[in-house]
Amino acid sequence: MADSSPMVAGIVVNTIAAVFVGLSTVLLRRVAAHTDLSDGARLITHVVRKPLWWTGIASFMVGIFLTARSFQLAPVAVVQPFAALSLVVIVILAAPLLGERPQRREFIGIVMIIVGLFVSLSTLGEGRTAYVGVAPLTFVIVIGGLVAFALVLLLIYRSGLVKEEGKRAALIGVVSGTVMGVAASMLVIVGARRAAEETGGVVPPVWFSAVAWLILIVCGIWSINRLQHSLRVHTANRVAPTHQVFLLLIPIVVALTAFGQTLPGGVVTWLLRLLALALVFVGVAVMSTTPALAEDLDVTEGQPNPST
Repeated sequence: MADSSPMVAGIVVNTIAAVFVGLSTVLLRRVAAHTDLSDGARLITHVVRKPLWWTGIASFMVGIFLTARSFQLAPVAVVQPFAALSLVVIVILAAPLLGERPQRREFIGIVMIIVGLFVSLSTLGEGRTAYVGVAPLTFVIVIGGLVAFALVLLLIYRSGLVKEEGKRAALIGVVSGTVMGVAASMLVIVGARRAAEETGGVVPPVWFSAVAWLILIVCGIWSINRLQHSLRVHTANRVAPTHQVFLLLIPIVVALTAFGQTLPGGVVTWLLRLLALALVFVGVAVMSTTPALAEDLDVTEGQPNPST
């Protein structure tokens, strides 16, 4: 029987990462919601003075570090679905920290995510974890194709071909989620050296690691800015579902196609994996359509301070 302990370790680390990411979202949202912007100043000039904001940033960075670590311990396709738990953490913490009451839709989404993750746990087995080296052309085709996909959708969005508000919001959510997912997938290469020491994988050349860092930074910053703008232009609960689903999906696609990661199993095992992903994705989409949760994802939107 295959040793699944590395898989379990990766899942545990990714789950802890999700907790920190969810906590950071709630903390940053709390700071933004209690910041008075009546003087017209930019939000950042106010929040940087608040210790709670820095606590939220620190929590987010810990989450990113732990996510990269989980990618070193287990295949991305195994651990990435557990990142959806960050939304569960937001719902749980939003009650005491933001004064938001959970809605029935959020409970339905939580149940679907939890069930999906339990189904995923039933498919664990020995798989190829570390980055194993791929031809540069393969990497360019996969990453370039995903970026091109996002750019085409962005052009369609800007062209005005899609008129209906809900469809436009969902479209731009796919764009931001895809590009952010590409950035997140680079964590596999960023942590490849340590993963190679532990699992016998391949250490990518320095130039390739540098390219990964560049993609991580550029795509990360661009997608965050795009998401923030979209949440101001469109209804948040229309943008958030597609953004969150594609953010979860894209790193899995990249890992399986560009990084050479594999998972064992026959037809039944793969059907269970697909069922698990479907449950998690639908649960995320259901939760993200809740207005309060969707708005919480826009942690840069300042609101008048209730105390003033």
